[in-house]
Amino acid sequence: MKSTRAILFLGFLLPLAAQAQDGEFVVSADHGYKRYPAAAMDRRGEVLVAWQESFAVLGQRYAADGAPRGGNFQVGTNSENYRGPVSAAIDPRGFSVVWEEEGHFSGSYSFFRRFDAQGTELATRFLGREAGSVVASDPRGISVVVTPDQKGLLATRYDAAGHYLGQPFRVVRYPTREAQVAVDATGSFVVVWSTPQGIFGRRYDAAARPRGPVFQVTPQASGPLAMAGNAGGSFAVSWTVAHRVLARLYRSDGEPAGPPVLVDPTTNSHPAVAMDTAGRFLVVWAQRPPPGDEFESWLILRRFFRASGEPEAFALPLGRGGRSQNPQPAAAAGPAGDFLVVWIRDYATGGADIIGRRLAAP
Repeated sequence: MKSTRAILFLGFLLPLAAQAQDGEFVVSADHGYKRYPAAAMDRRGEVLVAWQESFAVLGQRYAADGAPRGGNFQVGTNSENYRGPVSAAIDPRGFSVVWEEEGHFSGSYSFFRRFDAQGTELATRFLGREAGSVVASDPRGISVVVTPDQKGLLATRYDAAGHYLGQPFRVVRYPTREAQVAVDATGSFVVVWSTPQGIFGRRYDAAARPRGPVFQVTPQASGPLAMAGNAGGSFAVSWTVAHRVLARLYRSDGEPAGPPVLVDPTTNSHPAVAMDTAGRFLVVWAQRPPPGDEFESWLILRRFFRASGEPEAFALPLGRGGRSQNPQPAAAAGPAGDFLVVWIRDYATGGADIIGRRLAAP
């Protein structure tokens, strides 16, 4: 009986592994030098992908059926200044992007830019001299931007036109490594951040009032941090410790669904997380080619989790990056079962493309 079950289980996995090589599409194919892809999807299934390329921040939009809404467009202005990590959010009223660029003399600067549903720029805001800002938005178009600075973390809210909504406020008053933010359908939001003492978080209501004290996700975290939430207020956090990927699910009441779960025992890349409206979530990451192997490329891996927090039995391949550049995968989700993953694929001849793939939750 056990052998029969094993055969049936493998028979289920093999089609999924085979499908992991299909369904790719090219987001940007000009072979320019690309970094920091970001992906966002709203509850309708509309998609925004943004990335840094050469001396600009570019974007591409897709309808819920996967059809491109026009071509690549420029998010920021032309500049010879270096631009760093990008964060993006999309909602029925428009979309928001934050990015980093290097100053002429020293230091980095972060900016927020809001667009309407037709892609017209509405407002641009200077966020500060520090790098690493992140953004999320609710169905009304209200954006929450979290910016690290020398004093800790600062949160700022903007309305659908990009105007300030209330006063900026302090999330934490001590140095942090990085932060993430997720907003639910009511406008309530959660912020998580990492420190040498672990990963912490705090929940807020739609008026930016705390919903309980600071909580600890894990006392151990040595690598990049990722988080995603859904319209119902559930959220999942993922991080790395000693090249291991872990994740932890939280219910809509802010309580953990269980202890941290080992996603993968070895990785060379930061994880990315996406959660659909049903509470299922996806963790993706990348594996470096074996040392000395000139013919292999980075492998993009993924693992789905049920709304209960129970994972698929194994990690499965999703696609290939290039041979040298870290693919920096990013993920997004919207309607139940609808997920998107994007990553960088570089080429031996030079340059790189942004590759995308839409997935249905198993």
